[in-house]
Amino acid sequence: MAMITGKIERLVVLLDEGESAYEATLLMSDKGIGSVVVTRASHVIGLFTERDLMRQVVGKRRDPATVKIKDAMRTDIVRVGPREEVAHCIELMK
Repeated sequence: MAMITGKIERLVVLLDEGESAYEATLLMSDKGIGSVVVTRASHVIGLFTERDLMRQVVGKRRDPATVKIKDAMRTDIVRVGPREEVAHCIELMK
């Protein structure tokens, strides 16, 4: 059975919840990624994506420099361990 570890190819970047959407955008642009994992005291609490930037910040005419990513991120994320089977991960995404 294939495990998800063998399928991970992307850089995962962590960013504290108190950082601004502007700082997150600069980081994502610099790293060539479309999202950052949001943390609080080293614990994952959400995900901030380019889509969140567009919908929660730009689309609402909010200033990216003053909006904290904790106020624009999504929290309904599904997490799996590195030894999770790929088939199970696919089922979770349906």
